[in-house]
Amino acid sequence: MMVLSEWQNDVALLEHAIAAKLIALGVNWEDGAALHRLAREIFHCQDRETLHRCLYSTKLQERVLAELVGLSQLMLHLMAHSAQEGVELHAGPIWKAFARALYQEGEAMGVLSVSPRS
Repeated sequence: MMVLSEWQNDVALLEHAIAAKLIALGVNWEDGAALHRLAREIFHCQDRETLHRCLYSTKLQERVLAELVGLSQLMLHLMAHSAQEGVELHAGPIWKAFARALYQEGEAMGVLSVSPRS
């Protein structure tokens, strides 16, 4: 597999943004159970009506969750696209822990079908 620096820049920026949202939501990235709960919530918030309600909510936590839904979709898209292109992504511990929770919950809910490689 090939590693490209422009991909790594995207990964670093996205991981930083995800970390900021986790902090804002009070979620410890080392707490697997909390990440799994958050991942389930993310998948439940992806319908247009719920996402719109959260984006325009007066509650900060709902707005941050909606933003994290978008970041999660970017993350999953970047991982899928890089795999198709044969590009190996190198990410930090927050990315890895969050991606693991997303994939495991997505598979359990039947919305994702491919497991990431560890």
